[in-house]
Parts: sequence; structure tokens; C-alpha cells
Amino acid sequence: MFVGGWGGHGGGIGIKADGSFTISLRTYTWCTEGPSPCDRIVNNIIIPGDIASGHLSSSSGHTATGVVTKTTDLRDTPIGAIDFILYPSTDILSVSGIGDLCGPQAAAGACGA
Repeated sequence: MFVGGWGGHGGGIGIKADGSFTISLRTYTWCTEGPSPCDRIVNNIIIPGDIASGHLSSSSGHTATGVVTKTTDLRDTPIGAIDFILYPSTDILSVSGIGDLCGPQAAAGACGA
């Protein structure tokens, strides 16, 4: 039930059927203004600088625990445990350290602009 794409203002997470996930978040620092990790623009598309990946390690009901195993931003998306809570009635996934991310059936504006 966690599989799919979840997004919000500034980024999102993709979770595959095998439990692997990739997080992509804005740092809100442009590469022209500061050191890496930083965001950049390619062909008028913002490329987020905070990229992390990992896998779900357990789940029970509407909660899951995972582990971030790789990251470009140790401050905002550190390596280690990460928790997920799914709210099916609103199609929102709450992710520890990140906040709420919306699935495709979530109400417009529920997870930011």
C-alpha cells in the first residue's frame, strides 16, 4: 500500500514494490549561491540537490519503517531510520523528517503548492 509516487512542495518520494525508495527534495540553495548539496536548473526544470535512497525494513497496518542508506544531504536526510505513516482516507503519506506527501487521490493543495 506504500508503493507509488508521493509528492509535495519541494520534492517527493518514490517507493517500489520491492520496498526500495528514492527521496528527491529541494535544498533551497542554488548551486550558483552555495556548495553542494544544492539545487540547479536544467532546461527550465529544477533539479533537487537532496537525493537519498534506501529500503523499507518492516510494515504493519498503515505504518512502515525504513532505512536511508545513501544521501547527498546528511543534514536534512540523514542515513538511518525513517518512519512512514499512511492515511488512506486522504491519500497522504507522512514521512519522518520530511513531512506530508500526497498520492494522486489527495485533495488539491493538501501537500503544498
